[in-house]
Amino acid sequence: MIVKGCSSIVQLKQISIFQDLAIVQLESLVPYSYVREYQQNEIIMHEGDVLALQLDALISGRLEIKKTAANGKETVVRFIRAGELFAAPAIFGNAISPATVIPQVES
Repeated sequence: MIVKGCSSIVQLKQISIFQDLAIVQLESLVPYSYVREYQQNEIIMHEGDVLALQLDALISGRLEIKKTAANGKETVVRFIRAGELFAAPAIFGNAISPATVIPQVES
């Protein structure tokens, strides 16, 4: 993972829940945002990890979300595309990652 610094207004505008915000509202979010870059197949979070209370969104790339059964079998639950949020259930629930998140391409 490489931390790239604060998000730009253009990057924030790409996130679905921020698309309709005014520029002044987006500007107020910039100091509280940052961009992290991950390599393909680098694990962003493991199922069961305790997560920081933050909102995670994908700006570019594609993420694979998968769960592991008790017998060790992995199942892909869904894919996250650019502009979507991920790990939100952990923020609004118990702060535990419900699944493993892995970039399918550099993201």
